[in-house]
Amino acid sequence: MRSKGKTWVALMAVSLATMLIAGCGGDDGPAAQPQPPSGTGTVRGEVKYLDYPDLEATGIVVRVGDTETTTENGKFEAHVRPGTYTVVVEPPEGFALPPGAPPTVTVAREGEVVTLTEPFVLVTEEDYPPSPPS
Repeated sequence: MRSKGKTWVALMAVSLATMLIAGCGGDDGPAAQPQPPSGTGTVRGEVKYLDYPDLEATGIVVRVGDTETTTENGKFEAHVRPGTYTVVVEPPEGFALPPGAPPTVTVAREGEVVTLTEPFVLVTEEDYPPSPPS
């Protein structure tokens, strides 16, 4: 009987070890963040809808200098070489940005992360119709 007990304990230990090893590095955890390209810094920001707080701002085009990216869950991230850039959001059809100059950001060195402190807030075009041509 003793050998059966030892065999059972050994099988349980192997099974437990296999489960623990299988659980490590599986696809269930969060994905590793990709590393930004060498020689670049990162500009991060957010886009929201004023009148529709539950509407997910996904797929909105954001330009940081010559670099184009899109939002995912309202967030964007662009990798740029050190320099000063204007950040431009292209509102989807039916929406606009309130009047005002787009922000500029400066990435001073490789690896620097610049996060805009204020989100871009999209409003309906009825709230802010396009300005007449000058």
